[in-house]
Amino acid sequence: MMDFSLNEEQQMLADLAKRFVAEEYDSNKGYALSRESVEAKSPKWKVLCDIGLTSLLIPEQYQGFGGGPVDSMIVMEAFGKGLVLEPFLSTCVMMPSLIAAYGTHDQKNELLPAIAGGTLQVAFAALEPQARYDFWHVTTRAQPAPNGLYVLNGRKTSLFREVGRISLLYRLVRPLDTERGGLTLFWSTYPARE
Repeated sequence: MMDFSLNEEQQMLADLAKRFVAEEYDSNKGYALSRESVEAKSPKWKVLCDIGLTSLLIPEQYQGFGGGPVDSMIVMEAFGKGLVLEPFLSTCVMMPSLIAAYGTHDQKNELLPAIAGGTLQVAFAALEPQARYDFWHVTTRAQPAPNGLYVLNGRKTSLFREVGRISLLYRLVRPLDTERGGLTLFWSTYPARE
């Protein structure tokens, strides 16, 4: 029989996440909070940084704690119960693993410490309106530009619109790559236009 109880460190993490929710998310203020702008300089985001949760899943060599999926699950359970509005899932769970796996050496050195320190919020622009959660149904295209960069054309959904300055990692098809193996990741530091 498997033992799914938390070890001492995991229990401390769970207590920390629950305490953050209890102190920062009063259920009576839920409606007011939903109308506030959630941005990198918000008081709640600063608290997340101060208690170390923004660096939880960042590898240690990039100023993080090097946590794993169980640590993520522990925090996300508490945040789900508290209906936490900050973009923790996109910025601190999804993106660090993508950047660590697919980013260049320079991107890892620049982006992962910024996420860990809470100065950068990011999102994975993967889903499209027509796709209905099919990650392979991608119509966004990347067109080569004369300067050696790409122009990205298409629509992405499920992004945190509340975040002011946001960097996006696009998952899209290059112009000639239409087979399942043709998906490419692009990093954009410019806000997307609607």
